[in-house]
Amino acid sequence: MKISISAFITAKTGNKISECEDAFSISTDRRVIAVSDGVSQSFYPNVWSRILCDYFTKSPEEFFQEEKQTINSDCTKQYREEVEKIFNSLPESKKRLVRVSQSKFPNGGAATFVGLQVIEDRIQIDCIGDSVLF
Repeated sequence: MKISISAFITAKTGNKISECEDAFSISTDRRVIAVSDGVSQSFYPNVWSRILCDYFTKSPEEFFQEEKQTINSDCTKQYREEVEKIFNSLPESKKRLVRVSQSKFPNGGAATFVGLQVIEDRIQIDCIGDSVLF
């Protein structure tokens, strides 16, 4: 089976592409595609959505834990590590504002997610949130 993929991310009207909180990842070797829409009203949603996509395309069989009830804890650990690096790189004058923002979102980033795997002659789709696959 030959699959052709075209993908891109675009920012909302009036925003820069660097402000986009969405992500996608593709692994042609594993025949896996992941798309995630970062929730703007969360803490560093762009980091969370990228981690979800990258982890799924690298290890789709390990993405979920507890019979697909939770995302692999390695994703959460990586998210915390990356946010800490970002925080530590900020000037002191901005760290206070980030702490205030972080206190509003104790669970961190939020995102919807769709992961698609081509497994032999079937397609498996996993969704979190209100993302839709057409």
